[in-house]
Amino acid sequence: MKHRVYSDRRGMMEFFREKNGKYHGLPFNTGTGSRANPMSGIGKSLGALVIIAIVFFLNSGQTKSSKLMLPIIMIAGSFLVTSLISLLVHKTVMGSDVIVDQMAGIVSFRTDRGVRITLQTEQLKEIVINNTPEKASKLFLQRHEGSRYLLMSSKDPVKLGMFANELSILTSLTVLEETDG
Repeated sequence: MKHRVYSDRRGMMEFFREKNGKYHGLPFNTGTGSRANPMSGIGKSLGALVIIAIVFFLNSGQTKSSKLMLPIIMIAGSFLVTSLISLLVHKTVMGSDVIVDQMAGIVSFRTDRGVRITLQTEQLKEIVINNTPEKASKLFLQRHEGSRYLLMSSKDPVKLGMFANELSILTSLTVLEETDG
């Protein structure tokens, strides 16, 4: 176990912005799991829609059968609805989710299931970065009794470390780095 401080070379916050006396964490592409950028999924859906449109227009010249049009319209509609739901859920639940209120001594964050948790900084012991070789690193908030709350995971441990460093500046918590493996 090591205590490491990741330096921010520019001397300003890169991952948090102050708004109405609170610091809001800015989203960054973590590259893993449900918090990954949904635009890649939307791009894949649009690619599938283009293929469906090509098939539809190639076959529409041969026959104007409603038996062919109905399934194509249903498939295209399901791709569009899925893409919209993905984008809406990502914006509301999976976006920037860490909020630090220094004046009140509160850290608020959203779990993977969308539940918002608010903790006093006095309840927290430290910020933990768990690095596993060849896997995603994880960032936790650890309470004094030992329980941990997962804030995020990322394939980029340096970016995750910089986020943890800025969070430690705002909360006055130390950053502990663990290495598994």
